[in-house]
Amino acid sequence: MSGITSVNGGLCAVVLIGLFVGACTAPQLASVRVGAFKPTAYQEKPSYSFQGPATGYEDEKIDDRTYKIGAVASEVTTQDQTENIALVRAAEIAGANGYTHFTVIEKKSGVICEGPAANPFVDLKVQLRKADEAAPLGKSYEASDVMRTKGLDITRTDGSKEGKKRAYIANLMGCNTGVQQDPAKMKIED
Repeated sequence: MSGITSVNGGLCAVVLIGLFVGACTAPQLASVRVGAFKPTAYQEKPSYSFQGPATGYEDEKIDDRTYKIGAVASEVTTQDQTENIALVRAAEIAGANGYTHFTVIEKKSGVICEGPAANPFVDLKVQLRKADEAAPLGKSYEASDVMRTKGLDITRTDGSKEGKKRAYIANLMGCNTGVQQDPAKMKIED
């Protein structure tokens, strides 16, 4: 089923099953899509999804101290929120294995671009360590500090229409330009 939708006085052609047909500006498309999605909650990534990429975190143990942690979020979740999901998971793994710190030794982030969907992702490779052990090269974190600060951040996502719209447009711009935008600094005009 398809149709032409009026969004803030402008016409935007969409297919109601979620496929983009054309003629929408990013703010118009965002206005259509933000009602259908919410920022990704902290959750394990399911093995399947009926609508776009499955969202949440996943991890893989490489050795006793090294893990790969990935997070994929909904298109209305910011890149920072997506990274916080991965960092909180790293902190949980550190604590569960008797370590107090972890170091991000590799990081890849970006946007999965499929049709009108623009889902942010973060892939981390982390090494666990105790406080008195030397840190490898990379950004180091104290697990309890991450849980205290980032743990709160992931529960305080901006689920307002404006917040979701800013996140979606920033992610969509990442698809179009390859450069991730800071949603807080964006001026959005409908």
